[in-house]
Amino acid sequence: MSLQIRKDDFWVFLVLMAGHLPNRYVSQGMVILLSIPYVLYFLKNYKYFGSNCFEEVGPVYGRVIFLFWMILGVTVLSFTLNFSNINNLFWSLFNFAPLLFVGFVFLKFERRALLQGSVWFMFVQLFFLTYQYLKLAVTQGTINIFSGNQSAGDHMVGTLGSFSTPLSVVFCILTLVYLSEYLAAREKKYGVYTILAFIAALLPGAMSVLFVFFFAIALAIIFLQIKSAKPGRFKVVFGMIFLLGTGILTQGNNIDYGYRMLDKAMSYGLPYKAFLHEETISGMIEGGIPIYGVGAGNYSSRAALIVSGEYLLVQPWYIPITPSIYTEKYVTNIYSKINYGESVMGFNGGSMVSEPFAQYLSLLAEGGLIAFVLIVMVIYILLRSSFVSGDVYMMAFTLFIAILLLTNAWLEYVEFCVVFYLGLACFLTRHQSASKQEKSI
Repeated sequence: MSLQIRKDDFWVFLVLMAGHLPNRYVSQGMVILLSIPYVLYFLKNYKYFGSNCFEEVGPVYGRVIFLFWMILGVTVLSFTLNFSNINNLFWSLFNFAPLLFVGFVFLKFERRALLQGSVWFMFVQLFFLTYQYLKLAVTQGTINIFSGNQSAGDHMVGTLGSFSTPLSVVFCILTLVYLSEYLAAREKKYGVYTILAFIAALLPGAMSVLFVFFFAIALAIIFLQIKSAKPGRFKVVFGMIFLLGTGILTQGNNIDYGYRMLDKAMSYGLPYKAFLHEETISGMIEGGIPIYGVGAGNYSSRAALIVSGEYLLVQPWYIPITPSIYTEKYVTNIYSKINYGESVMGFNGGSMVSEPFAQYLSLLAEGGLIAFVLIVMVIYILLRSSFVSGDVYMMAFTLFIAILLLTNAWLEYVEFCVVFYLGLACFLTRHQSASKQEKSI
């Protein structure tokens, strides 16, 4: 295991760390600043999304970036048709900027640099997670920190200041990346990295994320088994059983909690998140919400909520409160920070199922049917690429993300964006290498 860190490795590491700072606004600003030179280099040398500029990662990578830029364009156009306050547009652009810019950073790096930079990032996060774990273990007097405190995972934030769930998402993606590399290259170090990444994914105790993770892997195996049954798949299944078993053994109390929440959901009916989907679709059908969308920052995106005054517990002085009429009518009429800890439709007002965040929903409402079709196209392109290549890990990666977008506005989280593009680049650079080798034979 080499301790040497090269320039390219360091730059990848730096961008990943910039996306995981305690203050999310500072983090987003740092990632944007680090990305701008790469965006300018791209514009200077290529000027358009031609296939030659994606020689390392392949055209699929470029199509994904292009579609995200189109989504932004549609939501901005919708905003001009439903103008509310320039403050809403600014925060929407600021939240989406990492998704639009950071993809250019990983455009020309070799897979080795992407992998090694991510490994250094993992080591730093594990250092902080170990400290946070030991602190909780000493405080609670047990090595199983979840046995007496189901919210123990909320304190396992690594270098993030709060909200540990994104860290679980990040390391689920890295688990797939390292496992894919281990089985492809047969290098033992990537087997070790896979285990370490999965441990880091477990520590935040984000059961919804882990459930989606294993569900996505199971679906990927089923889909690709339809295409062709390969003996190597049995090793994949065995590995997934091992990881699943580890998760069950360490997260027993959280699994029981999740089961009780599911039982509660069945008893009470639709939670607020599902109710908002129903209301939004009804509003579009009835004409209350334009089919071309209400505009960026004007509905249920994170930008719309942070300017609503009903999301952040303490509203920063630099974020004026300027909710749109659509946010007030459809979203904050029920969702409010005064409901945190209170019952909303039978659920805790601060829980995931009581939040209005869902990526498909916010894009549908803010960018209309066109934006919704574009995000579906992104998922389709990635699924098709993984299916054609027979890459079970990339398919699991895509399904994992596709399902997660139902649960939160993940495309507006800087930590998600940097690892999404890194994971995508790792998968696609291997496809490109395999394709070049086939052509040379």
